[in-house]
Amino acid sequence: MQMDEAGKTENDFTGREKNVFKIYKRYNTSNKHKMQAIPICEIPKEYK
Repeated sequence: MQMDEAGKTENDFTGREKNVFKIYKRYNTSNKHKMQAIPICEIPKEYK
């Protein structure tokens, strides 16, 4: 969401926009682990 990337917080909004932003942040933070790439271990060639 553009507002989140711009550094906005829920205190920057009023009314329905504030509720929507709070819902977005709740879902975004709870699903963040699904969006991050899986770490991959790369073994240097000298160890192969």
